[in-house]
Amino acid sequence: MCYNRDVLGEGSSNVTYKNEQRLRELLSNVILEQGDSKKYEKKEIRLQKKMAKKQKKVDAVLNELELDHNWSWYEEIYHRNQDNMNGDALFYRGTHITYRELFKKADQFAATLSYIGLEKGDQVATCMANMPEFVIALLGANKIGVVLNIFGTDFAPDYIEDILNRCNNKLLIASDDRYHEIQNVVEKCDIGNKLVVSLTDSLPGGFDPFDELDEPFYKFTNHAKKFAKNDPSVVLWDEFIKTGQEWMTSSNYRFEQPVADDVFAVTYSSGSTRIGRPKAIVHRNRGPIAMARFHDKDISGLPSTKNMHTLAMIPPHSYTQLTACISDTLSQQGTVLLEPIYHQDFFAYSLMINRPEFAPATRSFWVHTMKTFQEKFPNQDLSYVYIPAIIGEASSLNEEKLLNQKAKELKMGRKKIPLPMLVSSFSIGGGDCEHGGLFFTLYKSTFEKLCRDEESRGLVPFALAKCTVVNKKFEPCHSYELGRHMWTSVGDMIGYQDNKEATNAFFVQTPDGKTWGDAKVWGYYDKRGHIHMKGRMGDEFHLSGGIEIPTFLLADAVLLDIDNVLSCEVVNVKDLVNQTETPVVHFELQPDAKDSFDQIMNRMDARIQELFPEELASKVVYRQHTLEEEFPLTGCGKRNVPALEQEGVSDLCFIPESRKKSQKRIL
Repeated sequence: MCYNRDVLGEGSSNVTYKNEQRLRELLSNVILEQGDSKKYEKKEIRLQKKMAKKQKKVDAVLNELELDHNWSWYEEIYHRNQDNMNGDALFYRGTHITYRELFKKADQFAATLSYIGLEKGDQVATCMANMPEFVIALLGANKIGVVLNIFGTDFAPDYIEDILNRCNNKLLIASDDRYHEIQNVVEKCDIGNKLVVSLTDSLPGGFDPFDELDEPFYKFTNHAKKFAKNDPSVVLWDEFIKTGQEWMTSSNYRFEQPVADDVFAVTYSSGSTRIGRPKAIVHRNRGPIAMARFHDKDISGLPSTKNMHTLAMIPPHSYTQLTACISDTLSQQGTVLLEPIYHQDFFAYSLMINRPEFAPATRSFWVHTMKTFQEKFPNQDLSYVYIPAIIGEASSLNEEKLLNQKAKELKMGRKKIPLPMLVSSFSIGGGDCEHGGLFFTLYKSTFEKLCRDEESRGLVPFALAKCTVVNKKFEPCHSYELGRHMWTSVGDMIGYQDNKEATNAFFVQTPDGKTWGDAKVWGYYDKRGHIHMKGRMGDEFHLSGGIEIPTFLLADAVLLDIDNVLSCEVVNVKDLVNQTETPVVHFELQPDAKDSFDQIMNRMDARIQELFPEELASKVVYRQHTLEEEFPLTGCGKRNVPALEQEGVSDLCFIPESRKKSQKRIL
């Protein structure tokens, strides 16, 4: 095992750590190398033969997709549900919408778009919560090749204005809980019609059956009527749909049929982990169509997910929401459980209200929710949740252990035990929107096929994705050599909208002539060829001599204290005036930490002093987070790293007594 000196920076070859063997142990924190791999050799050979057979099958499916699925996403979902029209497609707080009703409303919506002059390739700006009308709009627009440009209210006002001006100015679609947040920006733009949809439109009788639970977060009131009364350009949902219903019977209603390589949607990324100017990612129909096909049991090799109930709580501008929650569920004749309230304090209630089988959320949501159940609902039965998935960001080994422990106490997975999977197993994988969503392994049978021991936690790519790890020269890395993790997939994006420079920077060609998508993530292979993803590239400490130390290495050092430390986030606080960098270790203790705060902090500091150069280790300060004062989150529920950086070195940061008599650092 080694670290890649080329990747770590020019001059890294001259680095002398106090104990390089300890550094290698640090790098292998989640690897836990077992030494001699002979005992796996026979299994590995058998596995390779099976994988070679599977690759032939994968190639055949790719050819099948090319020949037989050259249509829109709408057509794919329609063909997959021809025998399931009476099944529930959507559930929205007491409202059941069948596939037949869903397609009927989508067809009406498509016809209305056509009536107002929209056609294939046109874009419509969309700012909506998770509600039936969003899925209807997505399907209906896709039917005639109109592209939803889906954004969130947490974007900067000037960027929202840019999105609105970039899209076709004939229509904006917004839910009434979002419209008031963007109204001032909307009024600056020349938009013909504003379709404002109320969250109450699809509620049973217009009333929220869970009013008492919801009120602290959102009061379901029909604000759309108020907007329509004050602005003649605001159109209400029923009025809009009625226009399409009449136009469908007209001989003038025609549209150009979209195909697989036409645009499916435009979503936004990179503003969630690092808040800034999000990138507009352009996706093809081929992406969700391929994902649907590769989720089929005959190619995935996993138990069937037919008729699964999926919680759709993630903001719609996340491509994960469109694929993992909406498209994948509809493609398997499942039911999408729509939840418009996106707040970590509400997540526990959402699980109890919607009773999902598949529940994806960020690790911060899950950690907070498990604590909530422990404190408020200790005897709750969540046996109906049998795939709790962490999306968007990786969990630490300690977080995963805590979550699985709490999941077992809540009886997660008990009702679906016939499936060959762990009773409770959170996803261990990852992915990004540029490559079409998530690639993770969830099932126990897959672990066994891959000869995994309990501590092996590498990522096995989904069948339609290929991965590589390369060094600074874009040459393949050896096992345990830290490098740049890149992917390629049939679900790859077309590119970043109106940003050719960023698109060209993303697609990288390696010396062997292959093209990869560069997600700018640290990673490595283990001895079995499984991928391990680490931190984002660009988050490094800069030392003298051109040496760069990735921030995740410090986090891994802290997380080695598995009995006491639950979570860790290391940020680099820069003083541009004095040209200095200070590593701030933000951490959270296990709920049942065995040692005192002082003992833990002194121990983690001693470890960092031993493993890292004095130039870095002597600067480290510590900041504890608790349930009452948790990590700040972004609008997508991920840890808000820029907020931690902005906090800087505050009076809440500590230096251990071993390094300084006064623990509290006050600026």
